[in-house]
Amino acid sequence: MPLIEWIADEQMRAFQKSSPGPGAIMKTGLWARCRHPNYLGEILFWMGLFLFVIGTFITYPKNCNNFFSANNKTVVYPVPINSGPGNTPLTIGVAATPEKAAGIIGAVRSGMINALVTDVNTAQAILDRLPVN
Repeated sequence: MPLIEWIADEQMRAFQKSSPGPGAIMKTGLWARCRHPNYLGEILFWMGLFLFVIGTFITYPKNCNNFFSANNKTVVYPVPINSGPGNTPLTIGVAATPEKAAGIIGAVRSGMINALVTDVNTAQAILDRLPVN
C-alpha cells in the first residue's frame, strides 16, 4: 500500500504549504478518515506481504526446501509428487557463487530446473565439474 502512504504524504505536504498556522489540524482527504493514513498504508503493506508469504507456505509446503546433491540424491525433503520433469514447461533456477555448482548440477540432473540464471564464475565452476566428451 505504498500508494496510500504517498497520497497521504502529498496531501500533508500540500496542507503544510498552504501555511495553515501552528496547531492546525488537517480535516480533508485521507486525513479526514484516519488519524495517520500514512502509517495505515505502511501497516497494510507489511500485512499484505506477510499474508503473501504465509500463503506460499500453506499452498506449496512440499515444494519448499528441496535440496539435491550432485548425484541426484534428494537431501532433507522428498520431491513432491506433482513436481518434476513434464509438469512444468520451464523451471528456472537462480543461483550464484561457484560453491553451489554441485547443487546446481544435481538440480538440473534431477529435472527440478531446466534453465539457469547465474553469473560467469558459477557457470565456469559448473562447466569445470562436468565431464569432457
